[in-house]
Amino acid sequence: MLTFIYPVLYMKYSQQEVVFVSGVIAAVAVIIESTRFYSPKIKGMTEKVFSAIGKAEEVYRISGITYMALGALFTVVFFRRVIAVPVLICAILGDAVSSLVANKWGGSFRIFRNKSLEGTLACFATCLVAGWLLLRTPLAAEGLDFNLVLAIALLTTLFDVIPIPMDDNISTPLGVGFFAQMLMR
Repeated sequence: MLTFIYPVLYMKYSQQEVVFVSGVIAAVAVIIESTRFYSPKIKGMTEKVFSAIGKAEEVYRISGITYMALGALFTVVFFRRVIAVPVLICAILGDAVSSLVANKWGGSFRIFRNKSLEGTLACFATCLVAGWLLLRTPLAAEGLDFNLVLAIALLTTLFDVIPIPMDDNISTPLGVGFFAQMLMR
């Protein structure tokens, strides 16, 4: 949920300012990530700090936090606010709610890639509600409409389900952003 800083900043500040802040955050994340693989001391510190929010397998690979920092940076670099904000919010909330619902109530029916129907529907519903709420912000004056909200919700849900070899913290906001940008033209 710390990643909400990106869409919140982008709602308030210019693209250049948000790119700068996102770049600094991504650079720090990459530096910490890189050094933890070579320094037992830094590895111990990062595990202690991030063990509550990280996944067990991230001890041996690049963390989702670093991927999200990079995904958010690329999203604010490549897309205008009207695309980047809803895409980032849907990527953050959709993934989180999907996972929570799947862990709590999922399992009765599995769909593609062993995803639960309950988690998938929760992702879509969450993205749709978040986008609907964004229609009451200045983004509506920049071109955000219900059709775009619906497309972003559907695309985010699709990207959550389909197997893409790249980490979803990068592939989802970039892929959804690309298709949403195409739909705006």
